[in-house]
Amino acid sequence: MRPDIYLLFIFLRLPAYILCSKDYAGYKVIRVNLTSELQRKAIVNIEDKYQLDRWASIGDPISVIDLCIGSDNLHDVQEALEQWKIHSSILINDVQREIDKEKSKTRQRRDLHKRDDETIVGKYATYRETLHWMLELSKRYPNITQVGDIGTTEEGRQVTLIKIGKPQPFFKPIVWIDGAIHAREWISPATVTYIIDKLLKGYNSDFAITDFIDYIDWYILPIANPDGYVYSHEQDRLWRKNRATINGSDCRGVDLNRNWGSHWGELDIASSGEPCNLNYRGPYADSELEVKAIQRVIQNIQESLKVYITLHSYTQKFLMRWSHSKTTAPDHSESERIAYIATDAIEAVHGTSYSVGIAPDVLYAYSGGSPDWMKEKGGATYSFGIELRDSGRHGFLLPADQIIPTGEEIWAGIEQIGEEVLIKYALNTDVLCDGVKNLASLPLDCPTNTTRLSLVGCRLSKLNDGDLGKHYQTLETLNISGNNISVLHNATFAGLKHLHVLNIGDNFYSATELDKHMFSSLPNIRHIEVTSWGDAMKRGTGRIVAKNWMNTFSGLEKSTIETIIFKHISKNPVVVEKSYFKYLKNSPVKNLIFNDMEMVDIDIDCLEYLPHLEVVDLSTNTLEMTFSYFKMIIYLYKLTNLTDVIIKDNVMRHGSVVDEILTKEQAMTFYQFPKSIQLIDFSGSIMTLGSYSFSYGFRVRSDNQLTKVDMSGMKLVHNIGGEVLGFVKLREIHFQNNGCEISPSAFSCRNGAFESIQILDLSYNYLNLSNVENGTQILENCTKLQYLDVSHNRMNSIPPSAFKDTFGLRTLNLSGNNLNDIIMDIKNLVVLETFNISHNKFQMVPKCIRDDLTFLKQHHNISVKLDVTDNPLICSCHSFDFIEWMQVNSKDIHQWDTLRCTYYNDSVIQMRTINVPMLRITCVQRLIFAGTIPSGFLIIVIIITIVCYRRRYKLQYIFLQLRAACRHHGKENADFDFDAFISYSSLDTSWGKKTLYVNLVAKFHYKICIDDINFKPGTEIVAAISRAIAKSNKVILVITQNFLRSKWCTYELNLVTGELASKGRDCILLILKEPLTSLPEELITDTLRSLLDTRIYLEWSDDADRRDVFWRKLRDLLGEPLPRGEHNEQDESPLFPQTIEDENLAQHFLAHGQQPSINDDETPLLKTEDN
Repeated sequence: MRPDIYLLFIFLRLPAYILCSKDYAGYKVIRVNLTSELQRKAIVNIEDKYQLDRWASIGDPISVIDLCIGSDNLHDVQEALEQWKIHSSILINDVQREIDKEKSKTRQRRDLHKRDDETIVGKYATYRETLHWMLELSKRYPNITQVGDIGTTEEGRQVTLIKIGKPQPFFKPIVWIDGAIHAREWISPATVTYIIDKLLKGYNSDFAITDFIDYIDWYILPIANPDGYVYSHEQDRLWRKNRATINGSDCRGVDLNRNWGSHWGELDIASSGEPCNLNYRGPYADSELEVKAIQRVIQNIQESLKVYITLHSYTQKFLMRWSHSKTTAPDHSESERIAYIATDAIEAVHGTSYSVGIAPDVLYAYSGGSPDWMKEKGGATYSFGIELRDSGRHGFLLPADQIIPTGEEIWAGIEQIGEEVLIKYALNTDVLCDGVKNLASLPLDCPTNTTRLSLVGCRLSKLNDGDLGKHYQTLETLNISGNNISVLHNATFAGLKHLHVLNIGDNFYSATELDKHMFSSLPNIRHIEVTSWGDAMKRGTGRIVAKNWMNTFSGLEKSTIETIIFKHISKNPVVVEKSYFKYLKNSPVKNLIFNDMEMVDIDIDCLEYLPHLEVVDLSTNTLEMTFSYFKMIIYLYKLTNLTDVIIKDNVMRHGSVVDEILTKEQAMTFYQFPKSIQLIDFSGSIMTLGSYSFSYGFRVRSDNQLTKVDMSGMKLVHNIGGEVLGFVKLREIHFQNNGCEISPSAFSCRNGAFESIQILDLSYNYLNLSNVENGTQILENCTKLQYLDVSHNRMNSIPPSAFKDTFGLRTLNLSGNNLNDIIMDIKNLVVLETFNISHNKFQMVPKCIRDDLTFLKQHHNISVKLDVTDNPLICSCHSFDFIEWMQVNSKDIHQWDTLRCTYYNDSVIQMRTINVPMLRITCVQRLIFAGTIPSGFLIIVIIITIVCYRRRYKLQYIFLQLRAACRHHGKENADFDFDAFISYSSLDTSWGKKTLYVNLVAKFHYKICIDDINFKPGTEIVAAISRAIAKSNKVILVITQNFLRSKWCTYELNLVTGELASKGRDCILLILKEPLTSLPEELITDTLRSLLDTRIYLEWSDDADRRDVFWRKLRDLLGEPLPRGEHNEQDESPLFPQTIEDENLAQHFLAHGQQPSINDDETPLLKTEDN
């Protein structure tokens, strides 16, 4: 092989982390000791200034911090430490040297395991090696192992879980163990693999381990952060986070142990909102794919999940809950007991000591961690975080030779925890005889060490005194509900010294057979539940039964009772008096539950005897609340342990009075709220005759602990018109079905308002977001909000930026409003699961919503369930994009199979059946058909319009002719004095009189009117012309250039045209004395043009033959001459009639004036006064 090829081959064979891993040469890890608050503040500033990597911090307040420092900053950091007199010591002198040592040993171990094909236990295995090993285990132990992928990371790797346990037909508790949440903590997954190996190899060979697998299911996740773990092997050995991309930042990764939705973001200590910080908590709670994958599994097993253990490093701590607060969990003492048992076992193996405590005390406080979430929301009874070896000498770079010792000692602690689970949840001594019919008496053949005995529904009619205590002295839980027992005495429960829980409900107890001291023989009783009608079913006995039951409190004096539950003990109105509770004054009653017992009132002073009360539940009664509210508030302040106040589903009363609670000035005051109360549930209860208004909002001091409020259906509050401040820890608000007018500014998450709100239900109210003032931010800073319901609020619009800050929203319900279109940005809702816009007025899903949902799917792999049912959806020729989008995303559409829309032909069809290509063709055909006819018609109209415009005068004249014909029909013998009136220019007199006039009068015997002969002297010309036209059957217009230039001729032309228009007379005859082509175009008016275009006109010619044709045509147009006789002109007429003399003169002129020797201009024609 060529040397260069060989070198290239070697180069390609090198691990990725050798080629391009981050170099930590010169980096040191130092430990600083802090003795004052000033030093603690100073070290934080030093860390920020020089961007130091904090490896560990211990104590509360923090007294020890391990810091990783680069060589560039080492000198400056040391000077800063000296300035503040902070003592420091070096733990690791050269980080890169330690990393190189680790790599070398890892390669040696890997080569060794390749030769002997051994397990990965005892080495720092890669992600691929771990997955391969787990798959091989599932093949080797198929009957007790299951390996499966529970999720996929951003870089496409699988989050793989192994379940170890023998399938059984009975209940099995679950223990969960995970590792490598932080990528650089390699000892964590190495220890987890040791535990897996120990469990599987010990099955059927180790009795304890065999019991563990037979009676417990083990869910084990070696690598919870695959991307980060791979990156720590290949690129950066000290990488901590996952490899998520962060919008708007070049930095990558989220700290998975700060991302869980348990008090997420509440603390800035060891948790940061800055993406480049090692403790970056993510953009919102539960945002990361790895966290979601684990949560999905937990949600399916949480009823069986008993123990959660997460392994980290380093500092050797055994941590209990809580991590976010110095308060402890309710079962802290029991968790602490188990923790000490485990750490004692750990120390016994190699002498390694682990500190026990809550994180704020022995490590540091942080929020958003997986152990807190598992305890608070995951259902885990016990939740532990274990910080593995060492105490700081090697930190995260623990040598591989410490893997086995670490595994051995941690297994010893896990083994003790497993034993506790076996005893408490798996190998119990429960006897369940539920439903065994017709038991005559108490069964006496059950194991004598029975701790839980259930005889529900066995039709027992009696319990003999002393039998229970004699045969079942170890009983801790007894349930005898659903039988026919009618008598309970003091001796009935005698001997049950260990009994903690007693359920004696649903029996037919007689009011007269209830011994008020029946509970006095139960020295360790903690829980009593009575659920029975008994004699209460009989008319008039309800009060007696309730009273007798409450008198049994006398048997609980100075007892250990913690919970009292009375349900259905009366069918008649009951008043709970103070005196019933006097026996409980010295008992630790924490929970008082009186449900569905027709309680109409309770003496509020009874709380005086219940100083330890934590929960009070008076639901499903008929409370009228006649007590003093002022006194109640005082008691609420006094009950410092009270957390839950539940008075739901009480009497429904309606009133019309609205009282304003606070004036504007009073609303500005911060009032004290009971500090301990965490839950208020008044849902479905209306306990006043009116309602209240908070027009200016209200404010309380923020030191309260309220986390949930349910006032749904109360109709107690009529108006909230201003901002509500002070409930900074409130996570749930259920305020639906109140018909309350709510200002959009009422609910804000800004500092001092609802900072922690996660669930907000305002449905069936009047929240009008369209009235938002400019600049007002709705749901400002509500980054933790997960559920929002503003359905049925009569909203017409929503501001585009309404959900700008709600990027943790999972459910958004806008149904039942009056929305027909919305322009809003939901691209930032990157965990949205359900979006409901049903029962609105949408004709299609708005394009901006479709685009944003597509964006979420493509960029965040988020499939949002969209509900658009009961909207007037339209699937028309304008809806192609909408229909195609709906069909492509049909899996995400609620009730897609039955979703209907109005089709283009107004039919209602199922949207899934629409063939979009066929719809396109149909729409094109309809468009062509619908467009061609109107377009053709429009074109025709346009053409006609153009033609008509260009021929408008001609058309006008045709119209006038038609109208004239209609009007003149049957009037041929109208009263005329002249056959024609000749209109000509005075410059054309020679031809007009001596040719046209003479021939018509002399030769053809027409009565002709011309101005020079027939107009009387002194007459107004206008009157004469009008009369001449009116009294002439025809008007002859002699068209010449002179005519066109003459104003009087133009007047006569207009006048005769008006005659045609107004009277319908078709009387115009046109004679072109000169050729038409010789007439200047500018002299031809529109009126004349229309006449020339629409009428036959005569042309004069000098040719003799053509003149004969001219006269013949003219005679045809003039018709027969009027008969001779008396004329109709009156004396006042401006016209002379035509006489015989006129005709003779014309004949004379025609006979002599046409001779060539005679001068036309001097030939006498006109008659004068002498004539």
